[in-house]
Parts: sequence; structure tokens; C-alpha cells
Amino acid sequence: MTGVPEGDMFAEKIAGTSPLGLRGRMRNALALLIVAAGLLTIVAFIPVSVKAKYQLVIVPLVLGAIWSRRLIGVRIPKLVILGSAAGTLIGAIFQLSHVNLAAGAFLVSTVSDRELRQEAKIYRDRVRKSLGAEGESLVGVYPGVIRDAANARKIVESSPSLGGVIWGGPRWMSVTLRQYEPISLSSLPERSIARDFLTLKGISDLLLVSSIPTTGMSHGYERGTVYFLGEVVRAWRLVPEMLKIGATSGEFEGRLEALARIQARWTARAHIALPLWLAGTAHLIRAIETESLQDGELSCAISDLREAAMQFRTADNPALEMAVRNNYALALLVKAQYASDSGKLKNKANQQLAHAMRLSKNNKQFGTAVALNYIGLMQARRRSVSNDGKK
Repeated sequence: MTGVPEGDMFAEKIAGTSPLGLRGRMRNALALLIVAAGLLTIVAFIPVSVKAKYQLVIVPLVLGAIWSRRLIGVRIPKLVILGSAAGTLIGAIFQLSHVNLAAGAFLVSTVSDRELRQEAKIYRDRVRKSLGAEGESLVGVYPGVIRDAANARKIVESSPSLGGVIWGGPRWMSVTLRQYEPISLSSLPERSIARDFLTLKGISDLLLVSSIPTTGMSHGYERGTVYFLGEVVRAWRLVPEMLKIGATSGEFEGRLEALARIQARWTARAHIALPLWLAGTAHLIRAIETESLQDGELSCAISDLREAAMQFRTADNPALEMAVRNNYALALLVKAQYASDSGKLKNKANQQLAHAMRLSKNNKQFGTAVALNYIGLMQARRRSVSNDGKK
């Protein structure tokens, strides 16, 4: 074998031309499979946090041990060993940056390259502290720079377990949120106020908007901003559960209404509409999900959504304003169905929905829901006017 390059010997063994023969190759392959299966079985029972911390120690030791040795008669190419080491390092870094995060958790990043990781970790720790004991499992660090909303959206959509990402700097902090599907009134129980309302209107369905793409606020490093973002993290992961039929959402609504009362040196207050909109939407579902109208819940829904609508200036956050005005319009229409001053309420509802319709043009995902509501209600109105004319 003298004079034959080491790489050629390895190639011969793999290709089947070495003296090991077919039986030897099969034996080696089976042994490697058994060893791999054993390692995978052991790793499966090791917690993720332990894997992330100790794979940086254990794997290099293993790779070093086989660097210049034969494994079951075969020498592993150094390129394969180096590739394994690189993969181990990348995997460990990713795991450590996401260790112990719960489903629906948020990641923090910054728009600055300078001292990126340290700055993001400090901000993460501040948000965690505002959340108390559960903060460690709800907020992590994104290992990179998020420069714009498109980049943030891509990160959220690429990981189904994320609730959103917080990104920005001292002048402005944004939060990009996971999207949830609109809530169909026709999906509520058959014997419910919601379904009765659709029947009376002669409409197949109406949709409540339950999600927005993003929101943001000035003075990103202020205590009030950090607290507000922490409460958004806490609330957003609960939205699908709290807006379900029959959910017990009293505590959820109370925390959101309290959040809308905090004060800070914000240059605009459109983001304050977010907790009011979520609380109002939850109240509205509680009001119309049963066989009899829950007047108290409906009053709370209208109050919260009306206050939310008052937070906007021109073009502050069109997607959030659209969601607020759409749901506010539906709450007013339900109220009009059972109130003596139904004419005023209907006119106000139509104004809100028309405003939402104008805002929906730049929001493809939820603009469709608003457009369907607008078209359905306008058709119902024309039918009502036509029927009144025939009488």
C-alpha cells in the first residue's frame, strides 16, 4: 500500500475496491448506524438547554479524538470533521439564544451594528424584568440586525413558535406581530345573538379583525415603553385563546384596559389603541356569543373601541385604525338592533366602516375582511330601503 495517497485509500474503501470486501463494508456500516442510533437516543433525553451548553464542550472533544484516527477501519476526512465543528457552533449559538422560550415568545433586536448583542441583551432583560417570573420564557434575543418591517415580518413568519419581534432604538421602537385570522360571526354558536343578527340583516357573515401587522412608539428606551411592550408580549400570545367562544377573558380585558392608562413621553399615542381594541373585541365576543345579549359586555366593548378610535392622528397606524373602526362599527350595529335610537347608531356605524374601508386599501390581508363587511352591509341596507318602499 506504500505510495498510495491517504485520500485515495479512503475513496477505495467507500467505493468498494479495498480488501475489506462487501462483508466488511456492511459490518462497518451497521456499526456506524448502531453508534449513531445510540447517540441520538441519548441526546433525545437531554434537555435543550443542556444540549446547547454542553455540545460546545463534548462535540469538540469527540471530533478531536477522531482527528487523526481510524474509525472502524476508516479514516474520516478532515473536511468532514471541520464541517461538523462549524455546524455544532452555529447550532449551539442558535439554541442558546432561544433557550427555554415558550410558544408565542418574542425576540428583541436593534437597528445598530455597534455592540449589537450586548445592547439587545440589556433591552431583553429590561422587558423580562417588567414581566416578572414568566419574563425569561417569553423574551429572547434575535442574533442579528432587523433593519425594517419587511425583514421583521420575514423573521416572524419563518418561525411558527414566535409571537413577534421587538426592534428599533432609543428614538423609535417597533413591534412586529404574528398574524391571526379574522373572527367570523357565522362561526359562533347557532343559537347566539351573533347568528340572530346575521339572519335579521340577511347577511351570510361579518368579520371581526383580530390581528394587526405592527405597532410602534417613540422613546424606545423609556420605562413606560419597556413596560408597554412587556404587556403586549404577555397579551399577544393569548389572543387566539381569549377570543375563542366561551373563554374566560375578564383578567385579560382588565390588564389591557389598565395598560391603556399608563403615561410616558410619547410623541403619539396610536399604540394605546392596541390594548383598547383587543379588550373591546373580547368584550364584544362575550356580548354576542350566547342566546341573550350581554348588555354590560356590549357597553364595555363600545366604550373601549370608541376610546381606541380617538387615539389616532392622520396616518399614525392605518392597519390598527382600520381594525379598530371595523370592530367598532360592528359593535354599534349590534347595539342598534336593540336600541331605541337605532338610526343614529346605524349612521355612526356606517361612518366608522366607511373610514375603515378607506384605510383598508393598503392592507391586503385584513383589508379584504373590511371590504366584505362593507359590501355585505351596504347590500343589506339597500334591501331594507327597497322593502320599505314596497310597503
